[in-house]
Amino acid sequence: MTEVTGTAGTTGATAARGAVGTPPPGRAAAATPATKRQALPTLTGMRFIAAFAVFLFHLTMLPVHTPHGIDMLHQFEDAGVRDAYNSVFHFAGFTGVSFFFVLSGFVLTWSARSTDTVTAFWRRRFFKIYPLHVVTYAAGLVFLTGGAFAVGNDLPGVFLLQSWIPDPAVIFAANSPSWSISCEALFYLLFPLLLPLIQRIDARRLWWWAAGMVAGMFAVATIAHLYVSMEYQFWFSYTLPPLRLMEFVLGILAARLVILGRWPGIRLLPATALLVLAYALALRLPQVFAQSAVTIVPVVLVVAAGALADLGGRSRLLRGRVMVWLGEISFAFYMVHLIVLLSVRKWLGVENSWDTPTAFLVITGCFAVTLLLAWLLHIGVERPSMRHWSVRRPRGGADGPRSTGGSKSTARVGG
Repeated sequence: MTEVTGTAGTTGATAARGAVGTPPPGRAAAATPATKRQALPTLTGMRFIAAFAVFLFHLTMLPVHTPHGIDMLHQFEDAGVRDAYNSVFHFAGFTGVSFFFVLSGFVLTWSARSTDTVTAFWRRRFFKIYPLHVVTYAAGLVFLTGGAFAVGNDLPGVFLLQSWIPDPAVIFAANSPSWSISCEALFYLLFPLLLPLIQRIDARRLWWWAAGMVAGMFAVATIAHLYVSMEYQFWFSYTLPPLRLMEFVLGILAARLVILGRWPGIRLLPATALLVLAYALALRLPQVFAQSAVTIVPVVLVVAAGALADLGGRSRLLRGRVMVWLGEISFAFYMVHLIVLLSVRKWLGVENSWDTPTAFLVITGCFAVTLLLAWLLHIGVERPSMRHWSVRRPRGGADGPRSTGGSKSTARVGG
């Protein structure tokens, strides 16, 4: 998962129909270099839904799925309930992560300003994700491995390099969800290069580029299915950062199409219905296709429809105060939830199973604890990191004007 900026902000007035600078529903004029585009709180609310989907997915884990060897699925005593739950949610995490990758490209493009410098952009992204990553990775080491630090397995994870290494013990060491942040690190590194290139694409050809990204994702799934051994198939098709870059680029392309007013006015409800149908189809296909290829088109449609809903003043539920708050803590929720699930399972006994009401009571308790910890991490780690370190202060002191980038770099993001 990625944490992205620019979707939150005020939740009501700034997203209402008729706000200053709001284009007609279904169209979005490009902002001038010094103008911030309208906030997209619906996308913020969606972030939590995606994070919750990953939470539900991790309840289907078996001992072979993580280096920690903890069985989550068999906390359900009833085999029928266990099988039904697994059949519905065992791919939900794939779709949730794919959503985050697309959303990241979309929102970074939407919020990009040509006055921003490359170094300022990298600095903000670093201090948005890395402090929380370090804290949750350390928590994973303490609560899941007893504090044991294996240099070969854990050092790549500390530096967000784990997804480049074709070894599950490395990719999912300590705090497994951080593998996706390893992919995001590549996305953020390349974004200042990708955005100007995509901005130069003729508007009439953006759809062809988007189709090429989708075709590329199906090609990767097909190659993995036919030619990559089972030992490396999951790494090649799912966690290898360069191959997940296509979803990020799709988000950039979709944002450009919305900004230029060339996105079709597909509303959120039909886009969501199409995503549900695609997910149902994915459940019946080989995993390499279900991971992202089959659902990618409706995922992009949902992200763009959420943006259009804000531009048109619709989708009040997702951009309400509660959903925006949940979206704001969703990155912390995502980063800490598996530590909670596995730690509680260990504490209650990995061999124990319960009747259905008790099992769901345990899961509800885990959710509540995760939500509380996510809020504490958000206010205690995320926000202070961004407030104190994400913007470079001049040497003259805190009272002086803030610099938006390094003094040695004049390269611009998106310009």
